[in-house]
Amino acid sequence: MSYSIVRVSKVKSGTNTTGIQKHVQRENNNYENEDIDHSKTYLNYDLVNDNKQNFNNLIEEKIEQNYTNKRKIRTDAVKHIDGLITSDNEFFNNQTSEDTKRFFEQAKQFLEQEYGKDNLLYATVHMDEKTPHMHYGVVPITDDGRLSAKEVVGNKKALTEFQDRFNEYVKQRGYDLERGQSRQVTNAKHEQMSQYKQKTEYHKQEYERESQKTDHIKQKNDKLIQEYQKSLNTLKKPINVPYEQETEKVGGLFSKEIQETGNVVISQEDFNEFQKQIKAAQDISEDYQFVKSGQVLKNAEQKYRDLDDELTESKIENENLVNEFNDLAQRYNQLLDENQKKDKELSDSFRLFQSVFKIIKNVVKEDVYHRLIDHIDNRLESPKMREVMTVDNNDDLFFKKKHKVQEPEIIFENDRDDGFTL
Repeated sequence: MSYSIVRVSKVKSGTNTTGIQKHVQRENNNYENEDIDHSKTYLNYDLVNDNKQNFNNLIEEKIEQNYTNKRKIRTDAVKHIDGLITSDNEFFNNQTSEDTKRFFEQAKQFLEQEYGKDNLLYATVHMDEKTPHMHYGVVPITDDGRLSAKEVVGNKKALTEFQDRFNEYVKQRGYDLERGQSRQVTNAKHEQMSQYKQKTEYHKQEYERESQKTDHIKQKNDKLIQEYQKSLNTLKKPINVPYEQETEKVGGLFSKEIQETGNVVISQEDFNEFQKQIKAAQDISEDYQFVKSGQVLKNAEQKYRDLDDELTESKIENENLVNEFNDLAQRYNQLLDENQKKDKELSDSFRLFQSVFKIIKNVVKEDVYHRLIDHIDNRLESPKMREVMTVDNNDDLFFKKKHKVQEPEIIFENDRDDGFTL
């Protein structure tokens, strides 16, 4: 079963209105919303305006045309109501683009009926996101020409009735849609999910940070071992270099006598090898002195113990983080199970009560039954209870005639969290 969804919010400043304008009319170069497919933006359309508008200027024009009150408008007055109408993908996937446009055109007619056609600012349909939806804007001018967002939007009860009217409106036009859950019902679930995501993301970062620390310690230790091993290998290389004794002539210019100078002659390549061994010896000379003094073993053992302690602490902390992460996941699954059980209990109770009313109607006269449900309706004043007591079309007509209902609609998560929402 698909749902009809409607959302309403008050826009409290011209700056926010400009932000909404840029999003609705796709005036930005970049968007945080990754769901936008820019290759499909050309499919978007506005059912009110043929061209892009400056929303703030348009609001002032509407006020100049329709505001008739003699009082000066307050500088902090809310001049803009922003909303959204949509359903779920299951609903839109079974419709052609023409069917979708017809649905939003009928939704626009509902808005004109609710707010007044002259007060409608825009009704822009976005087809370039995962789910088609319509953003709409209204200047909150009352029937008697006052600017009052408080009166036009109303309190929670009024918003609930507004949703009900929208749902009934689309149902009467052949759309098999259920009324969406109100924000009050879904907020708890969203809050649980948000907290779960925040906590798990934090622990995930901590886990990665500790893992990086452990890796750094291991890399440092491995590098140190490699450097020492390289120097030792160089020193252990046997010295077996061919050489010649250096000689020089003695006894004058014409003398043929030659004597050794005490120096030897080696190749450049062998000399370079000697240089490497000398450098290796210098690199570990300090440690050699420690070895002679008997301190090197003691220091090495202490370094190893310190390193081992760090690795052990990191391992324990990582294990604790993983355990806490698993506990959070288990708690989240429990919360989901609890919510599903509550939903089933409510559904079972609804069917039970409706069965009781069906039995009552079968054993009493219809006028007696209607007086009974009228008595209950007057005391409880609950639209949900009317749904329970509605056994057939006669009861439905009874309540519509009594309450003069036009009916209804829904709520959805908008791509903004500012303002007053359902």
